[in-house]
Amino acid sequence: VFARPDTDWEALAARVEGLGPKTILGGHLHYADGAVMHAGMTILRDAVIRPAPPAPPLFAPVLLRVDHPLKGAPALLQPDAPQAVEAVTGSFMLIPRALWRELGGLSEDYVLAYYEDADFCLRARAAGAEILCDPALRLIHLEGRGSGGDGPGPAAGAMLFNRCLFTERHAGAGQAA
Repeated sequence: VFARPDTDWEALAARVEGLGPKTILGGHLHYADGAVMHAGMTILRDAVIRPAPPAPPLFAPVLLRVDHPLKGAPALLQPDAPQAVEAVTGSFMLIPRALWRELGGLSEDYVLAYYEDADFCLRARAAGAEILCDPALRLIHLEGRGSGGDGPGPAAGAMLFNRCLFTERHAGAGQAA
């Protein structure tokens, strides 16, 4: 289990007991105001890299990008039952130990905590795993506090590096739309 230290461990333990041997379960993360931060990820293809302002967008060969479709939505718009998703955030993943060992855990090739969770989920799906996101498992998450935020600097450079690495590993796998 990967979760923040203020997690309700009893509720999580009950969920783990019901997981199939190849099921990864993620929860919903919310901002302090209750809006949805994370409710599963989709993998998109695009050809635009947006560097920090005031630099203009750059066009590049097609790159994969992790998207959070419900990000910023009011909590009332979230689904009321677990949903199949392409990936869940590493901030809140329940993974059967055997599956973790089979896949060798998170890749250490990624830097500063971007894309390694999506990489793990795509590798798990390729190995026959199911990825679910359950709105009943809910945490408040202070985004960016552990990795330096989303602004320019090392985190922005890490994001671009990891995005290119993720694309190299998964663009030809038929995983992304």
